[in-house]
Amino acid sequence: MDTISITFVNSNEEFKNQFLIEKEYLKSLLGDYIIRISHIGSTAIKNIRTKPIVDILIESNQKDFQFIKVILLKDNYILMSGNVNKMSFNKGYTINGYDKNVFHIHVKKYGDCDELYFRDYLIDNPDVVKQYENLKYELYNKYNPNRDLYTEGKSKFIKEIVKLSKKEYKDRY
Repeated sequence: MDTISITFVNSNEEFKNQFLIEKEYLKSLLGDYIIRISHIGSTAIKNIRTKPIVDILIESNQKDFQFIKVILLKDNYILMSGNVNKMSFNKGYTINGYDKNVFHIHVKKYGDCDELYFRDYLIDNPDVVKQYENLKYELYNKYNPNRDLYTEGKSKFIKEIVKLSKKEYKDRY
């Protein structure tokens, strides 16, 4: 998947709608294995150009991860990575690129939710949104089509914002 070209689109309400539909679908599949399910990533932020991929965080008990893995694999989600602490799935990637709706599902232990702090900090700080957007374009110009290097390049910025956010928001989650 690291060689699918990176594309950007304007943020829009359709991403929220896609999340809400997929959230209900995931709840119907996974039921009690889900403690919390959240819309994360740039598609959850207004006024940012973003890859047309809806990121979803599923928080669960670690003991349920294998059940979740089996259910999602049976339902044609693609396991991208996984270990005892987290798993990452994709849906909507095709041999020809992206399908109409594309999802990146992050499965993590309940409370391991740095993504929520990052999302909320960006929502509350439009100037930081622009800094993040500029970084994404710099990385795009440097690494496209290698999505792995693009993603890795954002890590330091994201960690700094999460640290600030946790300090500001204390125990929000």
